[in-house]
Amino acid sequence: MELDADGYDLTMIDCARLEELLDLTAQAGRPFRVLRRQASAKSAPKPTRQARATGAARLMDLLRDSLTEAMSQAGYSVSTPLDGQPAESFKGRQLRSRRLWFAAPEGEVVGMTPAIVAWIHRGSGQLAIRGTAWLASSAAGDMARSVSQQSLLGDDDVESVPFGYFDNRSYPSRALYLSTETDLDWCVGNFMDYVRGPVDLWQSAGNSMDKLFALARTGNPRDARDPVNPDWTRLRAVAVLGIENGRSQASAELLQWYSQRPRFAPPDSAERVAAFDAALAQRYPDYARHR
Repeated sequence: MELDADGYDLTMIDCARLEELLDLTAQAGRPFRVLRRQASAKSAPKPTRQARATGAARLMDLLRDSLTEAMSQAGYSVSTPLDGQPAESFKGRQLRSRRLWFAAPEGEVVGMTPAIVAWIHRGSGQLAIRGTAWLASSAAGDMARSVSQQSLLGDDDVESVPFGYFDNRSYPSRALYLSTETDLDWCVGNFMDYVRGPVDLWQSAGNSMDKLFALARTGNPRDARDPVNPDWTRLRAVAVLGIENGRSQASAELLQWYSQRPRFAPPDSAERVAAFDAALAQRYPDYARHR
């Protein structure tokens, strides 16, 4: 080897002996630069399709278990889907997506369940997870279905909002991504930051009948078709919850105020409002007395 020349020597060694070589060069007082500490990715055998599928399925299971534990510590329990849709979807025999539902204990509003759904989807060599916060009511969903006026977002939906909305209203479908097991803690930690922060505040804004009656008279800024006029699905759900919570008079006043509006958010109409009002009166005698 020629010392102090204008050229550089390139030496290739077994990675297992790298630390030994670093010690020797340090003892000799000579500079040593590591260009690559592992074999080229081109020389490594590519994983088979079956191996990739097995790895993705395992990562999805690990994410499910880790997120379930974190949600349990936050006071949520595993729930059946609240929108009537399958919890898993497949492409052939491969699991492509999984929706994990978690419900919190019922609060002040009887018949309303705060819930969160985590949607995990496989694609492009990684997993994407998106969260949605829910306020759900089976009584409201059943009432809507009975008059063929299902809500826009889910059968038992009082109101729901994707996590991404709390960051950027123009991009509410934002997801968290993970490729390996080392990403698990980061991903679950970020998801739980939403749960304990903006999601908790959002759910708290509807945790009493007085708050819900006030919300029912406002528009939904997430409705691209009409963010100004009252959200018709939320208003109907609140009317049902009011009756279920002994507030029939307030529900009747809400429907009367709504029916007299000159304009409704699509696809609602005066005829649909009248049909829902009549259905409420038929099912709930106490509501009929206050109409």
